[in-house]
Amino acid sequence: MAYIQKKTNAKGEAVYKIKVSCGYNSEGKQITRTMTYKPDPKMTARQVEKEVNKQAVLFEQEIANDNTALRTAKFEEIAKQWLNHIERAGDVKISSIQTYKGAQERTYKAIGHIQIGKLTKKQVQDFIYGLADGSDGGRPLATKTQKPI
Repeated sequence: MAYIQKKTNAKGEAVYKIKVSCGYNSEGKQITRTMTYKPDPKMTARQVEKEVNKQAVLFEQEIANDNTALRTAKFEEIAKQWLNHIERAGDVKISSIQTYKGAQERTYKAIGHIQIGKLTKKQVQDFIYGLADGSDGGRPLATKTQKPI
């Protein structure tokens, strides 16, 4: 359910802040997304109320369908969930899981802070080059080790 709050901008015009909950992150903190809606000044109060409610419903649907929470999650959060999942599933060799865990610190330091939706190919490629030549502060990894990471 969306939370709607009426506010006044610097010009004295009415704007509406619409806030929707997207659940909770891995640390138990609530994830919320917000949008601002500015109605047309020619609209009547009743039209504004209807339109704000309509915008709130549309925003909720967009959040539910688009999975915005996943796009805005940090790489580190998603990677930890994935590693946990493959470890429990038992589909991957224990030695591979240990290799992934060994690379966690370097990986999270390099790209862990970036939101999944904003992670670019160049950032991933730069990370891989950093593993290869050791410019990320660690010792250079062999080509065979770089590929699965």
